[in-house]
Amino acid sequence: MIQEIEVKARAQNNRELLQALSDMGIVLSEEIVQKDDVFLPEGIGYPVPLGTLVLRLREQQGRIIFTLKQPLKNELDCIERETVVGDKQLMTDIIERLGFYRVLQIYKTRQKAKYKQYEICVDTVKYLGNFIEVEKMSSEDAVTVQEELFAFLETLGVEKSDQVFHGYDTLIYNWKHAKAAKNLG
Repeated sequence: MIQEIEVKARAQNNRELLQALSDMGIVLSEEIVQKDDVFLPEGIGYPVPLGTLVLRLREQQGRIIFTLKQPLKNELDCIERETVVGDKQLMTDIIERLGFYRVLQIYKTRQKAKYKQYEICVDTVKYLGNFIEVEKMSSEDAVTVQEELFAFLETLGVEKSDQVFHGYDTLIYNWKHAKAAKNLG
């Protein structure tokens, strides 16, 4: 089965990263603004168990994109299905009637590029900072593909210590809860 397999890393120096991409002849798109509403099944919270369906409604360039993700071996190895929907409020109602609840929102800007069989995304995520993602659609072993993808990131100067093993939803959830705990203490 073909699935989305990705790796993600913090971009410690975004300017150097963008230069490394340019030096390889990789041309990024204009910035795309994305606003995501993330939904989980009632009774499920973070950390999200592997195999759990995670739903997303993304506002992007005047379109609403509905996404279903199901993490398999880890958070960045997912079955992913997407379609454009016409009415965000109606789709939100359907999602909630199916037993899901909105758990959080993600705001980011993204620049994208294709390079060989990879999709590259350079993101600036509200509250979290700058990241780079590289993904590949594959039926190969996810861990092997993730090693291949990170080796590519290393050619751009990304260090192993910058690798992130969670999706933005988990990172924002953890950030919000760490901030709340700090405010209580």
